[in-house]
This record gives sequence, structure tokens and C-alpha cells, in this order.
Amino acid sequence: MINEEIIGGLKSALARGESLEKAMMTFYNAGYDKTQIEEAARSLQMYERQPMTLQKQKPSVPIIAQKPRKLTRKEIRERKRQEKLKQRPVIQKVRTQPIKIQSPQPMQSISKYGNQNPRDKLLVIILVFMLLFLLSILATIFFFKDELISLFNNLFQNGLSLFSG
Repeated sequence: MINEEIIGGLKSALARGESLEKAMMTFYNAGYDKTQIEEAARSLQMYERQPMTLQKQKPSVPIIAQKPRKLTRKEIRERKRQEKLKQRPVIQKVRTQPIKIQSPQPMQSISKYGNQNPRDKLLVIILVFMLLFLLSILATIFFFKDELISLFNNLFQNGLSLFSG
């Protein structure tokens, strides 16, 4: 919707001899919306470009002094239609890609923790048995360390005596 305040300001700036661009920039710096300023400038330029014959047809008597004439039904309908068109937002057709509906994909496995093959299971079982076997050897050494020390002492003493004599 065209802001009449902006149009009036642009007209008075042009009457003082300022350029349209400078007047538009003044309104923009004052905080007015850029699109409203541009729309007002476009409508002002369109008004100035109208042929002189249309401008001459305008009455010289002020509008207030004229008596309002009755509008016909056709004119009333046409005005209402024009008002609705002005109020209606401009809808631009946007070409979009059709939406492709995909069938749901199966869940992807993030880790292979639950998906072990039989060879991996066998390897785990063998490693567990080896760990238990080594732990039992360690426990045996810990509990029977005195007997093992005396055994090794006897073996080395007897073994050394075999080589010496």
C-alpha cells in the first residue's frame, strides 16, 4: 500500500529542486521502509509521465466545492473490485521440485557389537581359556613359592654337580 506521507514528501522535495534519489535517501535515513519508499517513487513517476491531456481534464474547481455525484452499481462494483485487488497480496508462482516420498530405510547398525560372526566368538573363547590358564599358573606360583624355590635350588645344584664331576 502506498504511503501518502512519503508521496507528499517526495513531491515537496522535487518542488524544492532536490533529486528524487536524494529525497528517497532522506526518507530511508529517517527510518521509512525501503519498499514503501520505492513504491511511492514509482507511483510518483507514473503520475508525472501521464499525458498532458489527462492532466488537463482535471477540474480547476477544488474537489471540496464539487457536489458528489451518485455512483452507479457498476461503478461501485468496479471500485470494490479494485480495492480488493489492492489489498490482495501479490502471489508469485514458484517452481518447486516434486517431493519424492521415499520408503523408510532399515535401521543402520552403528557398531558391530551385536553382529559377531562365529569365528570371532571362537577366538574370544580361546582367549578366555588362555587367561584362566595363566591365572591358575600365577596362583600356583604364589601359593607354592617356597616349594618351587627349593625345587629349583635342588635342580641347579644337582645339575651343576653333573657338569663338574
